[in-house]
Amino acid sequence: ARYPLPWSGLVGFNSSYGSEQFTDNHFHYGYLAMSVALVGMHDPAWLAKYGPLAREVVKQYAEWERDSPLYPRLRTFECWAGHSYAGGMSSGYDGNNQESSSEAVGSWAGAFFLGAAMGDEDMMATGAMGYAIETEAVHEYWNNAYGWKNPGQSNWSPNYKPTICSVMRDRDMGAWTWFSGEPIHIYGIQWLPAWTHMNYFGAHKEHSVFQLNQMLTRQGKDKGKMTWEEIDGDWGQVTAAYAAFCQPEEICRVLDEAMEKKWKISSPKHAGIPYYLSHASRAFGLIDVESHTDLPTSVVLKKPDGSRTALVYNLSKSTVPVRIFVKGKEVLKGSLPAKVLMAVPLK
Repeated sequence: ARYPLPWSGLVGFNSSYGSEQFTDNHFHYGYLAMSVALVGMHDPAWLAKYGPLAREVVKQYAEWERDSPLYPRLRTFECWAGHSYAGGMSSGYDGNNQESSSEAVGSWAGAFFLGAAMGDEDMMATGAMGYAIETEAVHEYWNNAYGWKNPGQSNWSPNYKPTICSVMRDRDMGAWTWFSGEPIHIYGIQWLPAWTHMNYFGAHKEHSVFQLNQMLTRQGKDKGKMTWEEIDGDWGQVTAAYAAFCQPEEICRVLDEAMEKKWKISSPKHAGIPYYLSHASRAFGLIDVESHTDLPTSVVLKKPDGSRTALVYNLSKSTVPVRIFVKGKEVLKGSLPAKVLMAVPLK
C-alpha cells in the first residue's frame, strides 16, 4: 500500500519485523530487488512487466530523485554517517540503529543489479554509490578491519573489547543481536545473504579469516573451537559462504569432507551457494582492490599466485567497449558482445 504525506512510502502486506513502521525496509526490499534483477536477466519479457513495480520498491528505500513527490531521498541512508539505518521511526533514547550491515550492502547490490538489468542508469549509479560507501562502513565500523592490528587506525573506543560490532546505534555499539546472544548469530548476521556481492570481505582477507576463527572459537565456548562437523545447516551455510571470500581453498576442502561424511552443511538445501562461491573464488581469486574496469557489471579477481582474471558481463542489447586497469594503468581494451559474460585472463 502507498501512504501519502507525511509518510510518503510503501508498506508491504503482511507486515513483519516492524516493516509497517519502515523498520528494516532496505533489508527486506533489497532481497526483492536482487531477486527481480536475477530473474529479469534471464527473462527480459518478465522484467518488462514487473520491473517498474520493483523500481518503486527500490525507491521506497533508496529514492535517487531530489524532487520526488512520492518518497524522501535516500530514506534509509544517512549520508553524514556513511551507512544505512534500519530503525524505522527511531527511538527517543537510543536514536536509530542498524544490525545487519551485510543486508544493507545487499540492498545496494539489489538496486545496482536491477538498474543494470533494466537499463536504468540512475538506479544503477545509486546502488553503486551506496555499495561503495556502505562496504567501507562495514570495514570501519562493524569490523574494525583497519584498526584490529593498528589501534591508531581504529574508530573504536579502546574500552570496546569484542572483535565485531553487531548493532550500531546512535547511542552506542555492541556485540549482540535483536534475536539472540549466540556468537554464530552475532557474527553471522553480518555475513548474509550469501551471494557474489559479498566479495568485499576478500579486500581484508586476513581480517576476515580472523573474524571467522573468532566466531568458531566463541561459539564453541568451553568445548573449544566449533568444528564444521558440529555447525548447523542454516548458519553453517552462512558461515561457509562467508569463508568462500577469505579462505576458498580451505572451505572447498571442508565442503568435500562434509558431503562425504554427511555433515549438516552438506544437505542440498544448504551446500549449493557456498559450494558455488568457494569454487568460483578458488578458480578466479578474491577481489583485487588495485584493479578495475570501466564496465560497471564486472570485477577483477586475483589469485594467491598473483594471476588476475577480469569477469566482464554485458547486460545491454549491443556490443560495448571495455577497458581494464591494473594499478591505474590500462592493460587491456576491447569489445564485449551483447548479453555475454566472459572471463578474461590478465598478465
